[in-house]
Amino acid sequence: MKRKLSAISYQLSAYQSAFTLIELLVVISIIGMLSALLMANIAGFRERARDARRKSDLREIKEALRIYHNDYDTYPTNDSGGSVVGCGDGDTATACIWTGEFLRKGVTYMKILPADPLSQGGGPLYYTYAFIDKDNFYLQAVLENKSDADIAKSQSLCSQNTGGTNYYVCAD
Repeated sequence: MKRKLSAISYQLSAYQSAFTLIELLVVISIIGMLSALLMANIAGFRERARDARRKSDLREIKEALRIYHNDYDTYPTNDSGGSVVGCGDGDTATACIWTGEFLRKGVTYMKILPADPLSQGGGPLYYTYAFIDKDNFYLQAVLENKSDADIAKSQSLCSQNTGGTNYYVCAD
């Protein structure tokens, strides 16, 4: 009799250790919800990382323009497309190419004039440069994070209260 009872208890314990279909569906749905939340946060991280790169690019371009100003006592002009007109070897400056070299009369100001981070995956997206006068300019990029606090600060600092997600860097 003892032998029969232990066989029955073994069968019951083996049966009880398995998950029911409802338990599996609940666990799978919880994992699905958590992964959906995680994916939404990862997309936000990528946007903020691209925005940080845009800000860094504009600061680097600003430094190169400042060195150009020291050499020529003026900032370069811009063309109708928002490109820097400060490249070339001749007496007349030509438009610099985004993702090309910022080079004037043998002096390299930037090895690569950067473009927007999204331009690498799709169509060409470039920053915008605007010459104001010999001592002033601004650079503009569109940020993806609409709630970035630096947008309003940059617009106020550069007197470009355009609203939206335009981020500006200007001459000091």
